[in-house]
Amino acid sequence: MGYRGHIDAIARAIDDTNHRLERLYDAVETGKLDLGDLALRIKELRHRQEQFLARKNEIENRLAERRVELIDLETMTGYAAEMQEIVRGGSLAHRKAFSSAGL
Repeated sequence: MGYRGHIDAIARAIDDTNHRLERLYDAVETGKLDLGDLALRIKELRHRQEQFLARKNEIENRLAERRVELIDLETMTGYAAEMQEIVRGGSLAHRKAFSSAGL
């Protein structure tokens, strides 16, 4: 499973955990159960929720790091200089190849 699949699975687990917490809070608010009876379970679900969110953030950060690979200014300047040479002083074949490449 790729990163996207992991993020989707974690998002579903977070939604499930949120739903479970909402049901417990509803039970307390309606007086069906006493908060003392549910305190440990609520604490466990909150801990689980925090772990899922931390894992999701970790995966999203890894994805962001993989996407960002910027070229340094020196390399880009070198490429620009090479292109100028081709346009200004290259052979007719080089200039045609350059212009037909859509650059």
